Amino acid sequence: MARNKTAAKGNKAVARPRRKSKSAKSKTGIEAFKMALTDPFSEAADGARVPDLFSAPTEARSYTTSFTVTSDASGNIDYMAFANPRYTGFSGRSNLTGGGTFVLAANSGVTVANSASPGTGNDISTEFVNYRVVGWGMRVQTISNMTQTQGTVNVASVPYAGYVPHEIVVGGQPHSSGNSGTLGDFYSWSGIPVTGSLIDVSKAVSMDNVVEKSATSLATAPITFVSRPIDPRAYQFRMSGDTRFGYDIQGQTSTTYISAGNASQADASGWLIPVLTGTGFVPSTACLRIELTYKLEGTPAYSVSQMHSGGTSQSPVDFQGYIQVLSEVAQSEPFKMVAGSALRGLGLSPLAHLIGL
Repeated sequence: MARNKTAAKGNKAVARPRRKSKSAKSKTGIEAFKMALTDPFSEAADGARVPDLFSAPTEARSYTTSFTVTSDASGNIDYMAFANPRYTGFSGRSNLTGGGTFVLAANSGVTVANSASPGTGNDISTEFVNYRVVGWGMRVQTISNMTQTQGTVNVASVPYAGYVPHEIVVGGQPHSSGNSGTLGDFYSWSGIPVTGSLIDVSKAVSMDNVVEKSATSLATAPITFVSRPIDPRAYQFRMSGDTRFGYDIQGQTSTTYISAGNASQADASGWLIPVLTGTGFVPSTACLRIELTYKLEGTPAYSVSQMHSGGTSQSPVDFQGYIQVLSEVAQSEPFKMVAGSALRGLGLSPLAHLIGL
């Protein structure tokens, strides 16, 4: 006999509300995760978490920043964005209007003013004890007036599995994160054509997976770059405090036993990154607007009492869904072309095989 789906209440029949199944909740989480990897600018990506085997209480946050790009005296621009809301990217040509000073890790005496785009600073540490980037993207649009709209923009995708070459402070002491060498060396290691210490913007069009647009077309149809994870390190957690170093050393007061490249704050590993270049712009003119968005997940910076009073919710564990989403986005270009060789180059052939590359 079929079960009666109503319960008597006096002379009325009251429908019993249907409970949401765990699979329905999990599906919702998977959809947000998928959107974070396919359209991080969409509201549907808000609240995204990585549905992997890490199931401790976490919360999700969205962080968005925007800034203006100004052409140099030759009408050229360059900008690299990173999977890091603290060090969101930099320009070797000082193209960022009102940007911060970039300090090259290999030589703290080398500074480039108006080169570092704004980051969250200490904001993350007030929100999270630790965090990771679930998904992120960049949007580029022309903002110059009609009589000054000229030039061409290229956005290439390169695999990146390292650290922002930026000097940071650990326990009050400067420490050089990332590889040593010149800024030109750093670009070369990332597979970017260089002339001296700068990106060779004339050769950028020959890079892999380039999208080329005129500045005129960008006035009405922005370029949107959506990153993809290419390395398991993309989803490792990073420490959020200023004096925290690596993943387990807090309040470090000496850098004697810490090798370069361990700074969690400067970690940008595991993701495709965009390299934006431009030529033919009106010299020394504000020409582009860049917008960056990051979907973050982390352990909230709550007190112990708040943690025990249900102030957080658990990330759903759906490893099968996680692999399914990665498999789907892995088949899109330019991710498929870049990621397969990148994963195998990093000795991660099993993961490449698992997600269909």
